[in-house]
Amino acid sequence: MPSKTDSIDKDEIHGDNNNCIYFKIKYDFLSHKYYLKDMGDSFGTYIKIDNTNIKEKTIINIGNTFLAFSYNIYLNNQNKNKSKKYLFLKIINENKQYEPIILEEDKNSYLIGRSKNCDIQINDNFLSKINCTLYFENEIWKLQDGEKFGNKSTNGTWLYTSEDNEIYDKMIFKSNKYNFYCNFSTNF
Repeated sequence: MPSKTDSIDKDEIHGDNNNCIYFKIKYDFLSHKYYLKDMGDSFGTYIKIDNTNIKEKTIINIGNTFLAFSYNIYLNNQNKNKSKKYLFLKIINENKQYEPIILEEDKNSYLIGRSKNCDIQINDNFLSKINCTLYFENEIWKLQDGEKFGNKSTNGTWLYTSEDNEIYDKMIFKSNKYNFYCNFSTNF
């Protein structure tokens, strides 16, 4: 029996090859919360999101496309106040190899999708015309599914679970070829 400070691996999902573990769900006794994490044996485990803050090494899945984000700081040796932090976006999909895009805070909003009206147009038939909006607000880069003040995308925007992510009621996540819906209940 584990102590109250230990966590328990609650469940694991195995693929067609029983040597692969796609993700794990663990329960933390101190916080009384469940957490989800990708185990790295497949194409990943992704949480369907409405909005998220972009951190270093954030990976987003939209359609058959992956958006990989990283930050870089350009130092101005003459004037430290003029040093700038840039967000880099690498787009990866099966149809086209995209050059990395440098996103500046001066343009504080980018529409991403398959429409010619998007700031970042991606050739992927599984994307909505406007699949998501990347924007800079309160000194933080954020990504929102669909248009910032409009419709949601058809197939969703999905965040890669590279670290423990708290599971919440009605959360939807996918791993391999399966979609999962989380529903908390006190009735057993």
